[in-house]
Amino acid sequence: MSLSPFVRLVRVPDRRRGEDFAAALATAVGDLPPIARRTLTWDQGSETARH
Repeated sequence: MSLSPFVRLVRVPDRRRGEDFAAALATAVGDLPPIARRTLTWDQGSETARH
């Protein structure tokens, strides 16, 4: 198992809308190197429906 000390918190305007979550996620990870984008982990709630 690999662990990283890197955490990025993102405010999502309307957490119930998948579109808002997808837009916030795209903005938050847009400046990360491609290898870092492959290791995302998040709660699999309904807000991730459109990721």
